[in-house]
Amino acid sequence: MVTAGQRESQERTFAKSIVIQIMASIIDLTRRMEINNENWKVMRFASLYEQPSADHPEGGGRIYLPPHQRDWSWIGANGLKKMRKFIDTLLHNYPVPTIILNRFDDGVRERWQVYDGRHRIETLWRFVNNKFSIKNGEAEVYYRDLCPSDRRNFDDRFLAVEVTDKASFVQLADVFIRLNSGKALTNADYCHASRDSPLIRGTIEHLTPYKERLRAVFGGNDILAKKSLPHWVGIVLGLTLNVPGNMTTSFIRIQEHLDLAVNGPAIATAMDALVDLYTRANTAFVLPEKGLTRYSHIGFINAFFIADWMRVPAEITVENWLRVILHIRKEDDDSIVHISGAQNLNDKKIQLVHDNVHTWLSNGVVTAPPLPADSESEDSDEGDA
Repeated sequence: MVTAGQRESQERTFAKSIVIQIMASIIDLTRRMEINNENWKVMRFASLYEQPSADHPEGGGRIYLPPHQRDWSWIGANGLKKMRKFIDTLLHNYPVPTIILNRFDDGVRERWQVYDGRHRIETLWRFVNNKFSIKNGEAEVYYRDLCPSDRRNFDDRFLAVEVTDKASFVQLADVFIRLNSGKALTNADYCHASRDSPLIRGTIEHLTPYKERLRAVFGGNDILAKKSLPHWVGIVLGLTLNVPGNMTTSFIRIQEHLDLAVNGPAIATAMDALVDLYTRANTAFVLPEKGLTRYSHIGFINAFFIADWMRVPAEITVENWLRVILHIRKEDDDSIVHISGAQNLNDKKIQLVHDNVHTWLSNGVVTAPPLPADSESEDSDEGDA
């Protein structure tokens, strides 16, 4: 027979084990997402979605595209083939991957952002609105041509949906990255996916006033275009942290700083100096527009100039780097600033280039800096310009 004392001891032991289990949990509740598994009919998607337009680039429907979504890629004959294959999949009741939406209330109505499944949703919207046909032998069949039973089967087909509830921009950017981790995405894709974050939103906001001035000195290159965005996010990150080694296009390294509020005054003064440098260089030695575009890359001149500018009086820095640029252009020799893995910079790489540049400024000797064995990493972005 268990005595009252033994029972009390057992209860204390059990309660203690529960506390230990709770304390030992590895789940970070601030990151844990709320998900509802739902089934939506095809016609619900078609009725709530609207194709993006010039006035509504995200689409004006209750189902719409967040800023991170990549451009529509099912184009041309191959794109039509993919759309037709998807409609055939629905009509013949083949399995379809889960669609992921994020639900929130914009103050007027409940809406859903598309985080995975944009092409599937828009394809069925296009088909229901008779934007393209499917093939039945030699015949072209539009949605309006479907017989009543086929149309009913199509409209009532259920698709699996995972709906997150008011997820944060960091969580949703992470969802996009994880969903696409097996695909050949670039740093530009990942930065584009994270445009709602304070770091990238702030980069765009604070560089927009300089966009046209920099376009003029970079041969028409749009610094805020998707492909160029990682170069300038890296520069803004280095300026904001006041750490030159953080100037990188590597999204693996950028990602941990997505919630960083950017340093507007530092960006403004650095951009003024950069525009001054290239305006003077382009006046002193004219290059064709195509030759100017490489100067917009973070690891050619910009990161090294800005790192120098962060610690040396601006006037001296501009004069020194003007000499470097003119040497590169006149002699067709960029060995002064060349370093392996130049898009994925760190403090060691920047210091090696600075040592080489300042040696050349002092005595005219050019010695390409060696690359330390431990300075390369698996997330190097050399060549991903």
